Amino acid sequence: MLYNHYIFGDFIKDSEPLSPDELDDIFVRADRHLGKIQEVPIDKIVEILDLLSEKWLDPDYYLRKIAIDKMPAIIGYSPQMVEAAINLLFENLKRENLYRILRGHISNPSMLDKFEYNPSYEGYFKAQPLGVVLHISPGNIFADSVNSLVYGFLTKNINLLRISAGEHIFPFLFARSLQDVDEKGYIAGSFSILHFSEDDAAVEAVMKKRCDGIVVYGREEEVRSYRNDLPHGTRLITYEPKFSFAIITAAGFETEETSGLFEKCAMDVVMWEQRESSSPQVIYVEESAARKFLDGFPRYLELADREFPQMNLNFDEKVEVLKAREIARMEEAEGSAMLFHSPRSMRWTVIYEESPEFKISPLNRTVYIKPFKSWADVLGQAVKIKNYLHTAGIAASESQVKMLSKALARLGVSRITDIGTMHRYKPGSPQDFDFPLRKLVKWVNIEWTEKRFDLGDVIAPSKPSISRWERLHNTVKYAQTHSEFYGNHLRDAGPVQSYDDFINIPMLAREDIYQNTPPVGKNLLTAPLGNAYVFAGGGGDEKPAFNYYSYSELEQVSSILADIYQVAGLTSKDTVANLFMAGSLWTSFIVVNHSLEKIGCTTLPIAGNTDMELMIHYMELFRPNVIAGIPSMIMKLAVEIEHRKLSLNFEKILYSGEQFDPGEISYLKKILGTEIIRSTGYASANAGPVGYQCTNCRDGVYHLLYEYAFFEIIDLQTGKPVGKNTIGEIVVTNFHRRLMPIIRYRTGDLGRMLPYSCGCTHSTMLFEVLGRCEDVNSFSKFY
Repeated sequence: MLYNHYIFGDFIKDSEPLSPDELDDIFVRADRHLGKIQEVPIDKIVEILDLLSEKWLDPDYYLRKIAIDKMPAIIGYSPQMVEAAINLLFENLKRENLYRILRGHISNPSMLDKFEYNPSYEGYFKAQPLGVVLHISPGNIFADSVNSLVYGFLTKNINLLRISAGEHIFPFLFARSLQDVDEKGYIAGSFSILHFSEDDAAVEAVMKKRCDGIVVYGREEEVRSYRNDLPHGTRLITYEPKFSFAIITAAGFETEETSGLFEKCAMDVVMWEQRESSSPQVIYVEESAARKFLDGFPRYLELADREFPQMNLNFDEKVEVLKAREIARMEEAEGSAMLFHSPRSMRWTVIYEESPEFKISPLNRTVYIKPFKSWADVLGQAVKIKNYLHTAGIAASESQVKMLSKALARLGVSRITDIGTMHRYKPGSPQDFDFPLRKLVKWVNIEWTEKRFDLGDVIAPSKPSISRWERLHNTVKYAQTHSEFYGNHLRDAGPVQSYDDFINIPMLAREDIYQNTPPVGKNLLTAPLGNAYVFAGGGGDEKPAFNYYSYSELEQVSSILADIYQVAGLTSKDTVANLFMAGSLWTSFIVVNHSLEKIGCTTLPIAGNTDMELMIHYMELFRPNVIAGIPSMIMKLAVEIEHRKLSLNFEKILYSGEQFDPGEISYLKKILGTEIIRSTGYASANAGPVGYQCTNCRDGVYHLLYEYAFFEIIDLQTGKPVGKNTIGEIVVTNFHRRLMPIIRYRTGDLGRMLPYSCGCTHSTMLFEVLGRCEDVNSFSKFY
């Protein structure tokens, strides 16, 4: 027979199984790749997986068609069920769902890239990959092997997937698709699929010795074989078969639409042929509703079978189902059970039993229905198998769900969900009482440092992780694919393969944003609204152009601003009065508060539009040493303090949105005793943060946020890019906004790129903002 392998980007066929020596060579290569994958930013890994999901969710994708055609005969799923499994797997690989997983499991995804400062801990944390991780492919659910690999990718491990003889082809199709989207091999070159015998003790010994972690989905005996003689330091992560059940109370039965409840229960039983640990094997129904449930439920199993036909069972599977049916027939004759089954042989089986005892199902759409008088009947049965409990699906009133959930959690149920969702996990959920990504990393902490060493890392990394051209290419491609506006706006531009192609694509005007975002339109957005902020831009009598930031995007903006504030001199010991304007869909007040949280400051969220009397009262009460706000508000406060002859001093002032003139700066230093007055940067509501100032920058001069934005200066007449030191209009592309992409946005601001450096340690480009362009729609400030 042929042994198929995929080894760090190469597909290999061999007539002999892998030998221990060949495995040793693979581990040598794995060690070399480990350093490379750890340098890839988590955002890039998400970008690649998102592109992959786009491919696989396309009904015409050639590898998807191959999987749906070939997999049913290999794994015993119908084509419809294979297709459903593919859809579910790759829906979870969409960008927004991957970030739900990362935030749910790791909390702060940037900890996968670097040591991240935690203000409450006053130290640093980093999620370090285990190293080389072996995944033992589960045979019962074909998508789980790929899902396990994805978790390994997200944690930047080198991943080895072991598949056994006769196993499905899906992992190889997945590897081929990764090569389609990951041209530089960031992920595609960091894992292997190895085909070897389960009984080769010598090979297993090498795996145990050389791996840093082993993930096992399997029976107890298989888990035991890997646990035996496992070297010290090798982490064993196990997912063993467990049992699940559903509970339907009378209130739940009455509250739910009956047909909807039947359909949900049927789908939980039918999907994955009950091979998942989360599939219900028993459905407990409160006694007063049990017969009604029994009268209607079998019909919906028949309907579900038509939607997802059952493949032919093998001999052993048929024997187990027939055995359960025969026992039910005998109990039926005694009056203690009832049997219902598909008229088409083995398609489905429902066994109603008076006894509340939990029964282990032979699976393959065989479910027990059991009535109960009180919850104690169900809980009393669950406690007998508490070490093997997995999911409980519940249909009950809200108050019952709350009480039942507490009791089930105490008993050992690890997952509680609505009936109808037992067969699919919510992105970001834990599994078996823990988060899978956390099991695949080692937590490293720095407990104390005399001085923070990460200041400026976000805004000016010493080594850009991804080339600017690659970021531009990915941004444009994502927008073209996911936004109807950009699909039309860039249709005539052709493929963007170089900078020359990029600077020839149409620019984005403020009116484009107004016309293509809610409430006027929605074509600029790439996804339905949800988990997002809405901000208004524009001033005076202008129609506001509304801006949409997902929560994760605003989180990133807050991290950037926190870095800028610290470079400007802010520390966790400062007490900051936030005097930016609050309300009216303004951005500044909210994002500044988020940023101050990240630094660990004591924050006074006063707001610049607060009554002056109350504002001063708070200043005298709490004595902040820092003010953050727009210059006009700060000047108004300073004049009032001088007029009242108050003894209020502010060591630092951070401002944005306007500029102070030299006379105002002298006045503030004199009246308020201020030592540091610095801009928090150049930004716009539409483009987000674009530039920041170091201590050497004079007014109006900024460093470019190299990893966040692409910056151009264009000629006001021709629209073509100009060289350094030439004045023109500032045009910005945001690398990171995905909900509302911003590509070649005309800001309406005059500026120029400067041909010199400022002498600080940041090597990023300098630019100068010189005012407003004539005859250009006004530019709405971020603050």
